[in-house]
This record gives sequence, structure tokens and C-alpha cells, in this order.
Amino acid sequence: MKKSFYALIVVAVIIISLIAHSFFIGTGDIVTDIKGIFNKLFNDDEITETMVFPVLNFDYSFTETAIDKSEYYNFQHLNGLQQEMYDTLFDAAVTMKTGNIQLGKGTKKDAIIAMYAMKYDHPELFWLGFEYGIGENDDSVYMRFDKGDLKGYTYTHNERVTMMSELKSGVETILDECIASDMSDFEKEVAIHDWLCQNVVYDNTVTDYEKIAENKRENPSPWTSYGAIVNRVAVCEGYSKAFQLLMYCVGINSNLVCGSVTDGSPHMWNTVMLDNDWYYVDVLWDDVDEDNVTHTFLNVDSEMISKTHTIFSDSSVVNDNEKIYSGEYNLKLPTANSKKMNYYVVNGTLINSDDEFHDIVVDNIIKAAKDGHDSVEFFYSYKEINENVVSFDIKNSRIFSAVKGHISDFKGFKYIAYTYGSFILKISR
Repeated sequence: MKKSFYALIVVAVIIISLIAHSFFIGTGDIVTDIKGIFNKLFNDDEITETMVFPVLNFDYSFTETAIDKSEYYNFQHLNGLQQEMYDTLFDAAVTMKTGNIQLGKGTKKDAIIAMYAMKYDHPELFWLGFEYGIGENDDSVYMRFDKGDLKGYTYTHNERVTMMSELKSGVETILDECIASDMSDFEKEVAIHDWLCQNVVYDNTVTDYEKIAENKRENPSPWTSYGAIVNRVAVCEGYSKAFQLLMYCVGINSNLVCGSVTDGSPHMWNTVMLDNDWYYVDVLWDDVDEDNVTHTFLNVDSEMISKTHTIFSDSSVVNDNEKIYSGEYNLKLPTANSKKMNYYVVNGTLINSDDEFHDIVVDNIIKAAKDGHDSVEFFYSYKEINENVVSFDIKNSRIFSAVKGHISDFKGFKYIAYTYGSFILKISR
């Protein structure tokens, strides 16, 4: 990974460019200005002939515990009409249907909500682009995934057949490498999180805001699960979709979250459900070091994620019909108040006060050494750590003295501090 944690610029390349004179919308992407663009989308005599390719969908049958579609987070939060639209749009996507996709008597807002839900629930649809048409006639609201030079499909059918095979093979390889049948859900999640951090590289070549739409059309791969899993190069959206897809495969529910980060950049990350509680996960923001995986943003609550991330509002507060096209919202936000499955809580390496520091560090270092490990990752919950915040105990050798007799050939520690609270102590022998 070519990123320094101290100067990490997370660029979420999920911005859509509205092309002049086009009537296409960016579903699942952030739109900056849509005012007046939807006054007239298609004429009633719009060509409606369609072409449909054979069904090609990601086959979860090789994973016994895969999440069923009925459990997908966004689908569950649609009304009956929107769920029907969702199913129709999904069928159109997996058959690469061209022409108008009739969605029935609902409104354009219903159609957009259904489209967002379908796309956010299905990270395997790497061939589905980010520009779509929407319109209505006397009988129906409709969408379409293709129009002229603006393609709602980013790959041809033949390309996606090959790529789907590669994606499935890539997923199987990751699961074979990382997952054992006796693992808990938490252990599976950590293994997949760590694989992505260790193997995927952030794509810095496509982050020029003025060229994002152009880059996305020329090479959509970094925005997809395919890009992260097969090419192993992605932006935040690719990391998030890959994590969601792999979570599905091991029976863990997950969703995508849109928002922005501290410097105002748009960003995408995940929610995940463990033991009936929802947590936030940002794999990209944990991919900060070529040599060490961090877990600062693995299973954090709303309070923690809000320190560095701004979460777009729930779609229920979007009352203006024009704003519904903007993409600057999440369909439905779960409650994420639990700390029970936070990485540091589970591992007993969360430090809540200076008084706790010595005992927690010593106990975990000794345990790690006995288990054959040479490093432990900790988290300060009570202050932001940086290079100048090195514990009194380390400076004054109290920890050195406490663990020396328990570790053979012990010479000292290497101390690696990261922003936002995490740090790693490595045992030097």
C-alpha cells in the first residue's frame, strides 16, 4: 500500500458527472447539481424495443452460509411497491436488458429508491454503471440502463461472463485462504478485513475530481468488487463492495454507507451485523501501512465513526423530489450503539484511562509472547494518540521490567503510533 497514515487523503471516488444535455442519473453516486435536469427525460414515443442477454448472476451456492436476498438490508426497508420495482430492476440488470424497463404505477421517487436499494444490496453487479435514464408515461414510470453514448452497462455480455468467472474464483481463493469452518463470525470478519488491507492497493491514479467521470467510464474497475478482489486495485467504493460481497459469502449481513470525511471528500464505507447489533467498518481507513494492518475502524459505533466521518442523512428526510436524485443520503441507517464486538473490546486491548495502561499492556504482551506472537495492537479511547504521546510507562521502562522475565531474548519494544487512537507494540528479541 502506498499510503502514509499521517498524511492519508481518503478520496471517495463516488462522484457522478452529469454530462451536458444528458438525462441520465447517477444511482449510487454523489451528484452535485441536478436542478432542472429532470423536467423532460424521454418522449412518449421513445423506442421501447429491448434486447436481453442470458441471466448471469453471482452464484452463492458454493458457500453454505451465504446471506439470502430476502435478508438484504435495503430490500427489507422498502415498501411493497418498491420491492416489486427492485426485483424488476435486478432482473433487468442480470440479463443486461436494454430499452425501457417498465416499473408500474409508482412515482419516479419510488423508482430511484428501488434502484438505490438494488444497487447497494448487490455488490456483485460490477457491470452496472452509474448513469441511468428515468421517465414516465400514462401507464408507468420506467428506467433504462442504456442510451446512446451513455452506457448503463460498463462491460459487454462476453466481457462480464469472463469477469464473473474471475470474480467467483477470486472469492473462492480468499475464502480458502482465510476462512475455517470453526471460526466465529467475528473471526471471519477480521480475516476478510485483514486480507483486503494486505492485498488491495488504493488507486491514486483516478482521484482527480475534474476527471473522475472520464476515469470511471474509461476504467470502472476500481469502483467495483471485481476491481478489489481480482485486480486488487480499488478506491473506497471498490473496497466497500468487496467487503460486503465477502461478508455475504460467510453469512454476515453488510451494507454500504455514503458520506464524507474530515477534509470534505465524499466517501463510502460499510455497516456490518454481528450478534444482532450493527457496527461501522471502514476497511480503506484501516489500510494505512504496508507492514501492519490496523483495526481502528473495525466494528465501531456511531459516536466513534462520527469523529472522522460525516454520514449522509436517512432518505426518509429527503422530501424534495429533486433532492432524491442527488445521492447525498443513505436509504436507511441502522442503529449502531454497541461496542461489544469492537476489535479492541473483543481482544481486551482497549485502554480507557492512564491508570489502566500498564496492566493492559503488560498482560497482553506476555500473552502474545506465550502464543508465539511478537506484536499487539492497542487503542486509546480517551485521547488521540500521536508520535508525541508515548506512555510514561514505556519511557520509564516499567513495562520493559514487567515483561522481561516472561520473554526469552527480550531486548525491548518497537512503538508504532497511528492517528485516531491505535498503536502497536512490537517485541524486539
